[in-house]
Amino acid sequence: MKSEREILELWPSRSDLAADVGEKLDTVRKWIERGSIPKEKMQAVLEAARKRKIPLSAEILIELSAA
Repeated sequence: MKSEREILELWPSRSDLAADVGEKLDTVRKWIERGSIPKEKMQAVLEAARKRKIPLSAEILIELSAA
């Protein structure tokens, strides 16, 4: 993965991602438009990815957010 946007696009739909992380759909759309995941939501994204068996690690999130 090369960007946080790519991570967010791993979900089947934006509404699935929103439901998985407990956010409103509009909020998730804004993340995707910005191409970034708010730092305070990274843990929720990581946990949601694990539940869906999406291959994502904390190391990848940290590396991409530092770029």
